[in-house]
Amino acid sequence: MYVLEKKTDTKNNISDINPIEIFKRLYPINKWKNAGYFVEDYIDKINPYWLQFEPASRFSHFTLGVIYAILMIVGLCGNFMVIFMFLRCKILRTSGNILILNLAISDGLMMFEIPFFLYNTFQEGPALGEIGCLIYGFLGGLSGCSSIMTLTSISLDRFFVIKYPLNRKYSKIRSKVCLFVSWMYAIVFSSIPLLNTQLGTYVPEGLLTSCSFDYLTDSQKVRSFIFSFFTAAWLIPMSIISFSYVNIVRTVLVKNKGKKLGAFKNDSFRHIKEEKKNRQEIRLAFIIFFIIILWFVAWTPYATIALLGIFGQKHLITPMSSMIPAMFCKTASCVDPFIYALSHTKFKRELKALVFRSDRKKREPVKPSRNIDTIQTIQRSFEDDKYSNDGVEVEFIRVDSIECSSVRGKTQEQMAEHFRNIESDIDDLDATCSKWIFKPTFSNRSSSIRKLARSLSQRGSLKRQRSQEFH
Repeated sequence: MYVLEKKTDTKNNISDINPIEIFKRLYPINKWKNAGYFVEDYIDKINPYWLQFEPASRFSHFTLGVIYAILMIVGLCGNFMVIFMFLRCKILRTSGNILILNLAISDGLMMFEIPFFLYNTFQEGPALGEIGCLIYGFLGGLSGCSSIMTLTSISLDRFFVIKYPLNRKYSKIRSKVCLFVSWMYAIVFSSIPLLNTQLGTYVPEGLLTSCSFDYLTDSQKVRSFIFSFFTAAWLIPMSIISFSYVNIVRTVLVKNKGKKLGAFKNDSFRHIKEEKKNRQEIRLAFIIFFIIILWFVAWTPYATIALLGIFGQKHLITPMSSMIPAMFCKTASCVDPFIYALSHTKFKRELKALVFRSDRKKREPVKPSRNIDTIQTIQRSFEDDKYSNDGVEVEFIRVDSIECSSVRGKTQEQMAEHFRNIESDIDDLDATCSKWIFKPTFSNRSSSIRKLARSLSQRGSLKRQRSQEFH
């Protein structure tokens, strides 16, 4: 393993030696200048502490470059898969899953900073200069802060959904507000270093191939800003997340205890449906909890390095000890979509349906033999109607025409007889009812709408019985 060694002639007298001369002697700046991105004045912005270490070997740069390239490919594919599935499948577009989509966008955004790192790595230094460093630092700060704020929003959303399962009226509004606050929160904190004020800017760190806040500076204003950022982007979110999940666990334990005592004994269809949905929400909450634990493990080492720097313990920091935590941060953004895809039941089912459907179309083409009619049931909920508060769910039976392939093992005479029977049944249905049949399903609560629905349903049943007796 490559080990960095301190230069003996600069260990104690960094300030007495021209850092530009040290940098020229240790790094191939002429090659960088020929590319047009690097200028010598940029060396003054590098913290002198990093110059007391020997440059990393070419093998170390190559190894880090390969690892980051793999993380970028896997992370982009995984997060793009999540984004594509949410945009394609309507069943996944719930208010809670909108936050999951935003998490995938934030994680995918972090992958776009890796090309800057790869260029610097294979050039063995800060070859992209100040512009590349600012873009890299801004993308890292924006995506990282947005991810933790999105996870915080998700934990709060899970808390409200599980704690108050029947109060879903403002779930969409709550999700949109959380999205807006998360991005504004991230934009404000990540944009301040771009302004090049007294609060600091993005500078090279570690092996000088990545950029971040100058947590090794002696400026008290910069240190105060970094500590404020740590509080806002790590301490406060983790406190909110801990509060949310402690209450989620309490709620789940109370509900399970109530079920054992028979307090929730109810066999109505509406109650069973609500319980099933609540179990799915609880399962999703624990999936998100695992992702949050992963985020905590990935970002805590880097936060620790920054705290050591601003509290004057820089002697405990080496270039490699700052590069490895930064790599952990990228790993979390790479792994998140696969944890969600492998754990979320609906997402996994829709993904399998998409993959196997396309595969089946390629390998097993269906030859249609003739058209037959079939009965299709469509369920619709009046969410936007004026009766939405009553929760009326209405089913329609629709007669559609689809293509039917020949059935293996039957003769043509048997198939013809089979089709005639089906057509006869559907003709009887058409003779007794209209194209659309009003067939409501309703809860136990009484209302004028449900009474009307029952009356219409009973009339339809009587008509069908009379038609059958007539035939």
